[in-house]
Amino acid sequence: MTPRAGVPQPPSPESSPNSSDSRLLRQLLQAVSKMGSLLTQTDRTLNDVTVRQSSIEDRLSLMEQRILRIDSRALEVLDQDRDTNDNVRKAVADIGQMADDVRDIRNLANDNDT
Repeated sequence: MTPRAGVPQPPSPESSPNSSDSRLLRQLLQAVSKMGSLLTQTDRTLNDVTVRQSSIEDRLSLMEQRILRIDSRALEVLDQDRDTNDNVRKAVADIGQMADDVRDIRNLANDNDT
């Protein structure tokens, strides 16, 4: 029997909702929907990771600044220690020179007494 124009035809078994093509199409739509859900979750997770990474980078920057301040303070203390050591060495050298001067004066005094 040939279909006539303008006359509705009864559904064929291939176009019924239970056909394999319809089931395949439903499965594909469900898979696409699940993929969309997974992409949304992945996007949220990536945003969370980005926020955490930014927070970690901020903390690392603060730690780096602290370390630089501590390093500069340590260098200042070392410089002060060097200056102190230099001053002590200079004072010891001056005391040694004064001791030599006292010895010279004593020797001159002893020479004058004899």
